[in-house]
Amino acid sequence: MGFMVSICLYEDDGYRGLHPFTFLRPAYSLLLGAGTLYDKASDFFKFGNLSLHCRPLLKPYLRRLFPHHIINDINLGAPCLFVNGRLAMTQTVFDILNESSKKNDMIFTHRGQVVALYLRDDSLRRMKAILEAGTPSSQDLISEFRQTSAAKEMDDVALITYPWDLLVHQQQILSQDFDRLSLGGIVKGDMAPYSVIYNETQVYIGERCQIEDFALIDARKGPVILAEDVIVQSGSRLEGPLYIGPHSQILGGSIKSSSIGAHCKIGGEVSHSIIHDYSNKAHYGFLGHSIVGQWVNLGAGTTTSNLKNTYGTIKVTWSDHKLDTGLQFLGAILGDHVKASIGTLFSAGTRVGFGTTLLGNMIHDRDVPLFRWGQPSAYEPYPLEAFLTVANRMMSRRKLEMSPDEYELITSLFLSQ
Repeated sequence: MGFMVSICLYEDDGYRGLHPFTFLRPAYSLLLGAGTLYDKASDFFKFGNLSLHCRPLLKPYLRRLFPHHIINDINLGAPCLFVNGRLAMTQTVFDILNESSKKNDMIFTHRGQVVALYLRDDSLRRMKAILEAGTPSSQDLISEFRQTSAAKEMDDVALITYPWDLLVHQQQILSQDFDRLSLGGIVKGDMAPYSVIYNETQVYIGERCQIEDFALIDARKGPVILAEDVIVQSGSRLEGPLYIGPHSQILGGSIKSSSIGAHCKIGGEVSHSIIHDYSNKAHYGFLGHSIVGQWVNLGAGTTTSNLKNTYGTIKVTWSDHKLDTGLQFLGAILGDHVKASIGTLFSAGTRVGFGTTLLGNMIHDRDVPLFRWGQPSAYEPYPLEAFLTVANRMMSRRKLEMSPDEYELITSLFLSQ
C-alpha cells in the first residue's frame, strides 16, 4: 500500500466490551505498553493522513484532545485504510497491511473480528454511511464488504475485546514498543550516585527524571521506560517490563511488569497492572493483575486478590452473566473516577463502575455499578452534583478543571443509567 491513502482509526461496537473504561472515551485511548493504542497507530502511520472516528457524543472531547486530527469526517477523495481502534498496532500487523495489494478492496480479520478494511470508491462511500449511522459490529462490516473485498485472516494480532486482554498482551507489547522506539541504554535524567541499574541497555530514562539514592531499576526480565519528568524516590524497586508515564512519581515500594500513565503517584506493591493518567495509589497495599482508569484514588492499604484459593480460572460478572476469563491471575477492574477508602479489599475479578466511591474494609461486591457510594452490599446512588463536586476538587489539586465537554459526557452517562 505504501499508505499513499487516508487512514482512519475508527470505533466499532466492541467498545461496549471494554466498559467501564470506554463510557466516556474511545477504545484507542486505552493504555497498553509504552503508550495508548492511539499512540501506536499514530506512530506507525505518522507519514499518512490519519483521522479519527468515534461516537458523536465523544466528538467534542476528542476534538479537544486531538486538535490536529480530523474527527468524524471521512475523506472520499482517496482510498482509505480503516483500522479498528481496539487494535494494538505492531510491526507484524503494519507490514501485512502495508504489503497488501491496493488494487482491490480488502478486509482483514482475526477470529471473526475486523482488524482493518481498505476501501475505495463505492465501498468507501458505504463505509462512511455506516459509521455515520452508528458504531458497527464486526459482523455488520463482514456482511457488508465480504462479497466485494478480498479477505485475509490474520494470526498474530492483539485485538482488545475485554479489559483483561490488555494484561494478556502487556509484556509483549511493551517490549515491542521499546525496540520500535530504539530507546535502549539512553539516560537523560539525573541518577543519584547510589541509585542502581541492572541491564542498562534495556533502560530508557527521559529528560528531567530524578532517580534518588537507593532506588533500583532492574531490566533483566524486560525493558524499563521512564518518560520525561518522572521522580523515583529512595526505596523504590522498578522491575521490567515497565513503563512509567510523564510527570509520574514512584513513592517507594515494588513496581513491576506494569504500565503507569501520566501524572500518577504510585507506591506500595504493584504487579502486572495498568494504571491510567491522573490516578493515585500512593500508599502501602497490593495491586496485582489489575486495570485502573483515570482519576482513581486508592486509599492506604487498598489490596486486591489476583488468584483464587482453588488456583482455577477467574470468572467475572459481565452483562448480567458469568464470563470465564480463562486467566488464573486477574485482580480488579476499576473504572474512571473510582475512589477507595483506606483498607479497601477486592476479590479476584472484581469490577467497579465509573464514578463509584467505596467505603469500609470488608471485601467489596464483585460487580459494583457506576455512580454508587457506600460499604459492601449497602451501596447507595451517588448524586450527580456530589460526584461533580468531588471530581472538581480532585482535578483542581492538579491545577485542572473539568471542561464543558467532560461535564456533558458525565451528565449524559449519569442520566442513561
